[in-house]
Amino acid sequence: MDDRQKWLTGVILAGGQNRRMGGQPKAMLKLQGRSFVERQLEELGKVCKEILIIANDAALFEKLVQGANSGSIRIIPDQHPGKGPLAGMQAAMRSAQGEAMWVVACDMPHVSGAAACAMMEELDLAGQHWDAVVPVLHGKIQPLHAVYRIKSCREIVDDMLETAQYKVMELLQRLNYRETDEQFFARMGIAADFALNINEPAQYEQLLGLRTDTF
Repeated sequence: MDDRQKWLTGVILAGGQNRRMGGQPKAMLKLQGRSFVERQLEELGKVCKEILIIANDAALFEKLVQGANSGSIRIIPDQHPGKGPLAGMQAAMRSAQGEAMWVVACDMPHVSGAAACAMMEELDLAGQHWDAVVPVLHGKIQPLHAVYRIKSCREIVDDMLETAQYKVMELLQRLNYRETDEQFFARMGIAADFALNINEPAQYEQLLGLRTDTF
């Protein structure tokens, strides 16, 4: 872990209501014998000074945290339950010890520490010019597998939530951010599947190879 990564806080957003999965916690879905969140803890632990799990059901994650060997892990309650990922990002910003945070959604089974490091390097090289580095993969922006500079984002997020603005895309409209596409990651040998997210049972079945249609 180099000096740049030491001031990176990893954030797993796990406060959603999992409606499209019939209430089943997406963080606990399994792939190759391990839950999504176990896979994420391992990957975030490679590059982050600390890891914050933003969740309203702390009991769901306590055993995992107690048994993990991926550094300093804390479970932080969402201050605005039901208001989406931006509220979870606010909770993380208020608790993080790092200068920047790598945010991932709990329904992403293939998160990439290598991708986070590449984005972190871009943020670092830019000095204070960029507030965030956000992937755009196959034409789709991925703000929930991105790196954010906490100091420059925190006040904006606070202001948005105070005025009932809850969309992460609206946050991006107020930030100076750098986009990184699949070619950027390919140059470093990083596959562009790290932001794949699983929202509903059919997608999970496809991930497991139980069905072949695409979404």
